[in-house]
Amino acid sequence: MKENAAELFARFLQNNCTEAETAWLMHEFANAENAAALQDLVRCQLENNSAGQPYTEEIEKIYEGIDWHIRQKARVRRLGRTIAIAAAVTLLIGAGTVYLFNKENKKVSTANNPPALRVKDFAPGSEKAVLTLANGSSIPLDTSGMPANANTPHFTQRDKGILVYSAAGKQEKTGYHLLTTPRGGRYRLILSDGTKVWLNAASSLRFPTNFTGSQRTVAASGEVYFEVAHNNTPFIVKNGSAEIKVLGTHFNINAYPEEREMKITLFQGKITVSNHATADSILLTPGEQAKVTTATGRITVLPNADTTSAMAWKNNLFYFNKAGIKTIMQQIGRWYDIDISYEGAVPARTFSGKISRNTNASTVLKILEQSNIHFRIEPKRIVVIP
Repeated sequence: MKENAAELFARFLQNNCTEAETAWLMHEFANAENAAALQDLVRCQLENNSAGQPYTEEIEKIYEGIDWHIRQKARVRRLGRTIAIAAAVTLLIGAGTVYLFNKENKKVSTANNPPALRVKDFAPGSEKAVLTLANGSSIPLDTSGMPANANTPHFTQRDKGILVYSAAGKQEKTGYHLLTTPRGGRYRLILSDGTKVWLNAASSLRFPTNFTGSQRTVAASGEVYFEVAHNNTPFIVKNGSAEIKVLGTHFNINAYPEEREMKITLFQGKITVSNHATADSILLTPGEQAKVTTATGRITVLPNADTTSAMAWKNNLFYFNKAGIKTIMQQIGRWYDIDISYEGAVPARTFSGKISRNTNASTVLKILEQSNIHFRIEPKRIVVIP
C-alpha cells in the first residue's frame, strides 16, 4: 500500500476523501496482499481509544464506510476471507483475542454465509413467561400480557412484558407464586413492596403472596437483576444454601444450575452474601462480585468486577470481554432456545465485543465465523466445528 495510506484512511473515516482517493482505498481493501497493512490501520484506531473499549465510534465508522462502499461499487470484486476479517465486519485478531464490532441495530449482510445460515435461522428471544399461582394454576404470559380470562386479581400488566403484583389480603394464608421464563424468554416483575425484578432467559423467581414477619424473602434461579425497594425490613434472595441479604440496592445474580459457580454483582448499595452450608459470609460494596462455588460453597470476591458485562443482558446486549466460545454459546443457546454441541476440540481463542440481542442467530454466527470457527445448523441445534 502507499506510504500515505494511513493518512488517506484517517481522512476516509472523516468522509474527506476525494472520489479518486476513495476508489483507490476500496481497490486496496479488495487486494488480499494488503491484509496485514489493513489490520495495522484498524489496530491504530483501537490503540487511539483512550477508554480501552473494543467497540468505538471510529471502528463503527470503519464498518459503515467500507461496507457501504463495497456494496455500492460493483466494479470492486468480492472481498476474500482475509480482507473480510479486517474490513467487511471489522474484526481484528490480536493477542489471542478476537474483537467483534457490530452496530447494535445494523443488519449484517448474509451474502457470504454458508447455505445453511441463509435457509435456517433462529429468531431472538422475546417477552414470555409462565406465572404459576399459589393455588397451582398456570398462566402463560407474552408480549400481549395475560389472557383475558385469567383469574389473577392481584396481578396487572403494565406495558409489554412487565407484570405488577399487589399483595393479597393479610387475612389470606401465605402461599408462593412462581414466575418462570423459558429459554428464549425474558420478563419483568414489580413486587408488592415496589422492588423491580428482571428475569433473563431460563430463570425463575419464587415470591410470597404477602411479605410478612421480619424479612422479605424470595428465591431466584438462572439470571435475575434486582432493584430492591428500600425499607427497614431486610430483603433476602435465596438460591440453594446461598443467601443474599439487602435493605435497598441494585444487584445481579447469575445462578444457572449448569454453571460451576454463582455470581452476584453489586451496582449500588451494600449486600451480604452467605452460605449456610459453609458458614461463609462476606459484605459486598459497589463494583464487587461474589463468586459462590457450586461444588464447595466457597465464596470469593472479585474487587473490580466487569459490571458492564454483568449488566449487558438487562440492556438487551450480548457483551463479551475475553470470553471463551463455550461461554458465548451458552448465552446463545439460552436466548435463542437452541441446543449447542461441539465436534472436535473446543477452540481456545477468546472474544470481546457487543452485539444486540435483537439480532437473529445467523447474524451472530456470521460475526463469530470471521474468526475461523464454523457452525452447522440442525433443527433446534447449532454444532460448533473448530
